[in-house]
Order: sequence, then structure tokens, then C-alpha cells
Amino acid sequence: MEIPVGSTARLDDATIEHLLVQVIEIARDAAARIVSGDDADDVVQQVVMDCLIRMREHRWKVSREHLTGVVRRMVLWRAIDGWRTRGRRRARETEHARELSEGTHAWMSPDLMHEDRELRDLQEQTLGAIPRVCRRAYVMVRLEDLSYEEAAERLGVSPRTVKSHVARAQRRFREELERLGIQAPYRNGRAAAKRSA
Repeated sequence: MEIPVGSTARLDDATIEHLLVQVIEIARDAAARIVSGDDADDVVQQVVMDCLIRMREHRWKVSREHLTGVVRRMVLWRAIDGWRTRGRRRARETEHARELSEGTHAWMSPDLMHEDRELRDLQEQTLGAIPRVCRRAYVMVRLEDLSYEEAAERLGVSPRTVKSHVARAQRRFREELERLGIQAPYRNGRAAAKRSA
């Protein structure tokens, strides 16, 4: 962070104390405007600690006329850091909860790891047996998460053609699974209901 240069002289304890009182007042006012409750207190404390460390290490180069602006910027940056940190934490917690709700994972069980490997091998073999353009469409849409329109643009065909290729590939997968005695999953309830009728 660039700070406007002021006096580079060493600060005595009385000057540090006087400056900190000003920093606290400015930081509290700024934090109250952009952060709520305990978060505002945390931001103020972090800013005051940052300033105190700079003063004690003789790295405080803020002139008095720039003090308010510098402290307000420090408060804003600390608040933004806090929001980003909380956002990342929420994303991690959501991902963790989703993983837990999905049940047992292959890496948790040797039997599941073996089944997972067999299914991957089956997928590779089936993909290898599907016509090339059909395989490319399926990989783009189902494995790379492209939309039908994006895949169509890359392949130089219509979205309807891509959808047809993907359906054809899925049919091959269902046939292979059923040949092995595995009930093939369907992507929507209507197809499953039709199948069971």
C-alpha cells in the first residue's frame, strides 16, 4: 500500500499514543459506515494494529494532512478482505456440505474404488466404440459442460444435431450398462416412468 510521505523521524511514545487516538476515531467512523456490528470492531482493531506496527517499526510515513484518507482506505481494504474471506469460507462450507450429503465416495472404500475404476473403463470403451462426431458431441456437452449451442458452434453443426448425437451416445451407454445387468439411470423422470410402465 502506498502511503503519502510525511515525516520519517522516529516517533516517541507520546506521539504514537496521540496518533493512535486519531486513528481509532477515524477508523471507527469509517468502519461504522461500511461494516456492521462485531465486524466493524474487528476491522478497526486490525487497522489500529497495522498502524501501531508501522509506527513502532519506524515505517510510519503518513503526514497529518493525509491521515484521514489513509486510515479510511485501510478500513475499506480490511473490510473488502473480510468480505472475500467470508465468501470463500461460505463456498468451502457449501461444497463440504454438498460432498457429505452425496454419501460415500469411492476413495472411502476399496470396493467402491474398484467399481469406480470398472465404470471408468466401461465409459472409455463405450466412448471408443461410438462414431467420432457423436463421441465429440457427447464429450463436449456431458464431460466438458458446454451448452448445445457452444458445442454446435465448435463442431460446425446445428444444436439439434448435437442434441441428437448426445442422445445417441447416451443410448449406447444405457445399452452397455443393461448388457452387464446394471439398471441404467435416466436423466428425467418422464423417461424413467415410461421405462417402468
